[in-house]
Amino acid sequence: MRVVWSETDADDAFGDIEFPPELTNASDLEELDAVGDELARSAITVEEGVTTATVTWTTIPDEESEGEETTTIELIETEDYVVDAENQVAQVTIVDPVAQEIIGTPDDERLNGNFGDDTITGLAGNDTLVGSGGDDLIIGSRGDDFLYGQDDDDVLEGRLGIDFLFGGDGNDEMNGGQGRDRFNGGSGDDTLSGGASIDRFIFATNQEFDADDIGVDEITDFVVGQDKIVLDGTTFTAINSIETDFAVVTGAAATSDAVIVYNVNNGGLFYNPNGSANGFGDGARFATLSNGALLEVDDFIVRG
Repeated sequence: MRVVWSETDADDAFGDIEFPPELTNASDLEELDAVGDELARSAITVEEGVTTATVTWTTIPDEESEGEETTTIELIETEDYVVDAENQVAQVTIVDPVAQEIIGTPDDERLNGNFGDDTITGLAGNDTLVGSGGDDLIIGSRGDDFLYGQDDDDVLEGRLGIDFLFGGDGNDEMNGGQGRDRFNGGSGDDTLSGGASIDRFIFATNQEFDADDIGVDEITDFVVGQDKIVLDGTTFTAINSIETDFAVVTGAAATSDAVIVYNVNNGGLFYNPNGSANGFGDGARFATLSNGALLEVDDFIVRG
């Protein structure tokens, strides 16, 4: 964020003050943090009999999406004046940017949204498309693209090419389209549709299983013998061998001896690390196959 100050009655002209994007807490800003002119400016002189003075500034967009940005003006008591405590500090907040439409080129590129509800389209090329905040629509179009929804509830469409779709936080809707696509819903309850070709649905959080981190994802069009469900060993730590740790049931999954349990009647896929003991222990339901697919052990890959 860069702020340009101006005040004709100031002892010296105000200049540009710029804070680098890694400074995320406005309360921590100090004079040395500023880029350009000093953070502390000279006093404003108010004529006798005048009870108000106005300071104006213009914010100049930078290339970072930082959400709400705040600047504060503080009135300091002097030898001759006492400042009413209630009116001593004025705070100004720069609100989230409005939604924008970002369209790429035929080249390979990275396109970043802001904190509004953006539409990001990659066109041709092998692109990286990042939604940031807001409920975004992210479209890969042609090429082998990486689509990252990040925060909030996003819609990701890979369309042509071999794409990787990562939902991040929120309840996302992801459609691979054509090509051999990979999906990781992240946290939240996501809807995953592979589309044509061979797809992989990845469940990995880079830490041990936590139902709040992984959510319950719906896979709408799983094709047995073609698509794969990929389970990361760092997350599903109780799996020793998927060949012996997988079972299909028609009743209660929690009483099965298996670690990965699929209820063919309701499409529920469960992590059951405590076996036949009551409940799921530290596990839970993590996916639903809504098309009634008859899962087999060969439909799984355990990595790591």
